[in-house]
Amino acid sequence: MVSAIAQAANHSISLYNTIIVLYLCYLHLICQLMLVVGSMQKEKMGDLAPNVGAVAKIISSLPHWSWHGFGLYVWFHARRFGSQPECNAATKLIVFGRELSATGSGRVVSLVFFSISVTVILSVPVITLAGVGLLLTFLIKAILPLTGSFTHRLPASPRTSFIKILFVNIYITLCFIVQWIYVVVTIEQTIQRNPVIHNGPRFPISFGQIFPVVTIGACLISIYNDLQDCRREPPISQGNDLNDLGTSIKADV
Repeated sequence: MVSAIAQAANHSISLYNTIIVLYLCYLHLICQLMLVVGSMQKEKMGDLAPNVGAVAKIISSLPHWSWHGFGLYVWFHARRFGSQPECNAATKLIVFGRELSATGSGRVVSLVFFSISVTVILSVPVITLAGVGLLLTFLIKAILPLTGSFTHRLPASPRTSFIKILFVNIYITLCFIVQWIYVVVTIEQTIQRNPVIHNGPRFPISFGQIFPVVTIGACLISIYNDLQDCRREPPISQGNDLNDLGTSIKADV
């Protein structure tokens, strides 16, 4: 992102290359956003979550605001942006498999998307948690009676908290996978179906492009480990003693 912004300031990056960079950066941002939302939801449900200070929150939000600000700048100046403005009209933006002109309807769609995205990011604590909460309520009421022999022996509060956290992680993972598949497929379609690259310089594969894709694996590993932790160790409220719980389970057997 920093490299792309610097190149855009020097007019040394094309609109086509910038579209690819925005897609790659978006993959990173959805990883970060999914993890933040999961942490907020677990903190709301009483699970132990790290206490993040105001400075850390501001720093962690900088990539989101940089990406949104840069995206809005790019699409506001799409007609004359970059090192090859004469090619911008021929650049294609792929939206759900359809080819749109990057300086026509594609530009309008992108501006609308970035505007809505900024609004949603500003309302994440309200909109996202409300949506997760409604989904969890439905899933828990439907599946709670079908839980296994271990969870039904737990007191009501730890059992409910365990299932909520598990479904939060599943929900977050599914949201990420859907967006991941869409962005990766769209990047490939953008490269294959854009006529600009056949008459101009191809998108350079360098450290700046490989590094973001590789580091996304760290977020995937974190989400996977979180799911494994929820399955292995259901949360027990502080008021319940582990020895008493073990005695109760033995007595039931």
